Amino acid sequence: MLRPGGAVFAFDPNLLNPAMALFRHPTQPALSSPGISPDERPLLPTALKRAFREARFVDLRQRCLSGIAYRAVAPRLLNAGLTAFNIADRLWQWSGSRPLLRNVCDHLGLQAKVIGERP
Repeated sequence: MLRPGGAVFAFDPNLLNPAMALFRHPTQPALSSPGISPDERPLLPTALKRAFREARFVDLRQRCLSGIAYRAVAPRLLNAGLTAFNIADRLWQWSGSRPLLRNVCDHLGLQAKVIGERP
């Protein structure tokens, strides 16, 4: 139960990010299931924000984030490329701070974050 004026925060895999769509969505053959809860799936940022709006949260703020370094993933074979992925993801996050690329980069981040308040 959230009291009036309370805030809620969601942090979910972003379906628009190619890595999340390929390795975390249950319909993909490359799905890596270790570490995924049974009902977890990447979400479209718009769907996440819509769910908050339908639940009557107000003052919604949303951002898609990258630059979150992974130390290990499953299957282990993918760990060989993890350093390169982390570098590319950090560069993606950095490019999103540039005015010309901000809108594109913000929509393709690894994770979608939404914050909303209960009226």
